[in-house]
Amino acid sequence: MELLELPSRAVLVQRGPSVGYVGPSLANVRLRRGAKAQGYILLHRASHGAWQTFRMSARLVDTARRAAARVARKTRRKVILGELVEVDGSTQVIRSIASFETMSKAELLARATKAAGSVARLVKAKDSDPYDPREFDALVDALARDLNREAVPAFKKTVEKAITSSRIDWASATPRQVHGFSTRLAKKLDASAAAVYRSVGPGLAKTAVGMATSARSSFVKKHNLRVDRAIELKDKAAVTRAAATNAHYIRNFASGQMSESLSSQARDIIQTGINKGESSRVIGKELHRRLSDAAEAQTEAYFRMVASTVQTRAREYSSLRSMQDAGIQVYEWSSVLDEATTEICRWLDGKQFSVDASLERYAAADALEDPTDIKHTMPWFYEKKIQGGSHGGKTGIFMQQAGGLQRVAVVEKSGRGQRDEIGKYSNAKSVKGLQGNGFSPPPAHGGCRSTAIPVLGATLARPATPKPKPAARPKPAAPKPATPNHGIGQFDPSKTKYDNGKLAQALKAEDQAEVREQMAALLHEEGVVPYDHAWNRPEKLMYNSDLKRAGARGVHTWRGQIGLDARAHREAGQFMANAEIGHGDAQRYLNGFNSLVHEAVHGASPMKSSAYRGVGVFAEETSTEAAARHIVLNRFGPKLGFRMEMVKYAGAYSRYITNTVMTMRRVQTGVLDAIGITSRPAAIRKLEESLGRASIQMRAGYVAEANATKTGEKWLEVFSDALSDELTATVATENNLTAAQTKKLSKKMRASMHKEMLSTAKETLK
Repeated sequence: MELLELPSRAVLVQRGPSVGYVGPSLANVRLRRGAKAQGYILLHRASHGAWQTFRMSARLVDTARRAAARVARKTRRKVILGELVEVDGSTQVIRSIASFETMSKAELLARATKAAGSVARLVKAKDSDPYDPREFDALVDALARDLNREAVPAFKKTVEKAITSSRIDWASATPRQVHGFSTRLAKKLDASAAAVYRSVGPGLAKTAVGMATSARSSFVKKHNLRVDRAIELKDKAAVTRAAATNAHYIRNFASGQMSESLSSQARDIIQTGINKGESSRVIGKELHRRLSDAAEAQTEAYFRMVASTVQTRAREYSSLRSMQDAGIQVYEWSSVLDEATTEICRWLDGKQFSVDASLERYAAADALEDPTDIKHTMPWFYEKKIQGGSHGGKTGIFMQQAGGLQRVAVVEKSGRGQRDEIGKYSNAKSVKGLQGNGFSPPPAHGGCRSTAIPVLGATLARPATPKPKPAARPKPAAPKPATPNHGIGQFDPSKTKYDNGKLAQALKAEDQAEVREQMAALLHEEGVVPYDHAWNRPEKLMYNSDLKRAGARGVHTWRGQIGLDARAHREAGQFMANAEIGHGDAQRYLNGFNSLVHEAVHGASPMKSSAYRGVGVFAEETSTEAAARHIVLNRFGPKLGFRMEMVKYAGAYSRYITNTVMTMRRVQTGVLDAIGITSRPAAIRKLEESLGRASIQMRAGYVAEANATKTGEKWLEVFSDALSDELTATVATENNLTAAQTKKLSKKMRASMHKEMLSTAKETLK
């Protein structure tokens, strides 16, 4: 929706607390010349049709205008902003300044056309076609200009400041001084790149989403596909994260590639100046001029490549998702064959690849812990001369892999410089081999102009995965003692398996028994508690879909009964209905389903009601909510394309979760420093995963003692031990610790965690 601001000439006369009438400009009202505003009033028509007035706190007209615009956007109603002017002692007039209203682009264009009349002719601009090479280049150039507008001045200023602030006599500079200058320059460029990343990141993401939206509409129309032209929410999220991943390379470029190039040029300039016998001032000026020019040229070239990569990946992701929705399984690599086309794209032209396998590369890139590892997950191709061997001296096409570059083809006859010419290639890797090595859709290299086009009615065999070796047969275990039957339909994991569709239908039909069985199966499969302990209660997760309890979305009892209020139950049902078909709208109803899982975990808790006091409340609620979020994320995050970050997700007990994660980080850092292991603070996302796993494991492996769950302090201790053991295992694996070192670490981690968690719990409950 667009916001339209129009000048308004209506005068609203106010007598007492209500608006008297809305009349024409200054009708029947005489204002004193130079009458000043005593304040600002906001007016809008309520749903019942009457005008309502609100006195604004703003003292400046610009502030009042911004506030009125925000209200208009939020309410999507016409809003009038007026000045309050006193006519005499008993009458006040609201003299209107402007009116604000929201409308679609089409409505805005129609209103503007009507207002222009014969004075001006408005022409609606044609939407750019992202699949037309010229129009796509224009879109890339526009984004590159926006990026360079931010980056070039920042990097040039950094280089100039590094030169002017270094107190070096360039005419007699030693290699050590030049090396020190290069080191300081790299650090300053890295800091500047971080600021540039923060500045351009949101714009990159917004542009990528716009490209994906436009590409989806154009692709569906161009190929006459019978699918929705609108892009889904999960696809917008995937494109946004892909753009952010590409933006992470900005710091690598500044502190690596550009820093090394500028340092090399600086050494040459200084050495040349010394050989010529030039003064320090002359050498400094030459450094200033040439390094600034080099920084500008490199920055412009790099961000042109960033713009091209972000736009191409967004466009091709949208193309592949459109094909997948239309049931198309195969796409063909289509290259622009002109004089500038690389050997890489000439070789790939016409090859056919799997749509699903290529989309999996986007999912794998999205799941990366380190965004810069995308170079291995969605590898690029490179051309370089082959050294030695039977093909020595020829040009080879290489594919980036985790272990380095891998040759995938040899150029026997080049087609470079010729239009519509492909060339000849030998020792080429097959399509199956390329996809097995993580081949991804366009772009294949920086500035790649290739596209993916659908192949109707074709199928392509997926790369075979190696068969796992048969595991050794385990020895038969001793039979377990019979489980007592309490006569209320015991849950049997061998008979009931969790099924999204069944749970969605049960929630819709309010089938209490089926909801209970499906939730029991879900918790069992997620390992919340073992079977022997979880479901031997008489009532076992008895479910109530219409909880009558003021102020509560959900409730549980210590005998296994759980319930939701009508709204939460409805949201849980809508979540499951959308999740079953993989629809992004499911995220709108996430709170309701999360409440259901939360109460189910509560109902299966081994904790005694006597422990639900004081710090026991903190331990139970934090671990329950963390376990619920972990289950929801693992089950539905990959399918729906979202990440429910525990610290940022504004659900129940957010403060409990955040305080616990920060405590885990503080304890881990402090213990590692104490035992001499140097490491940077753990990533929040890793700590969230550890919290989720620990919250599930504590309900199974830490309740052997009879008193473990009887008091709040004991239950908090169980929670602390689970967190400590999870962090210890992670640190031991990452640092290859011996058994003795791990034991020492575990002891210190537990002691520190007990103390810190007790303090955190008391502070949070205040």
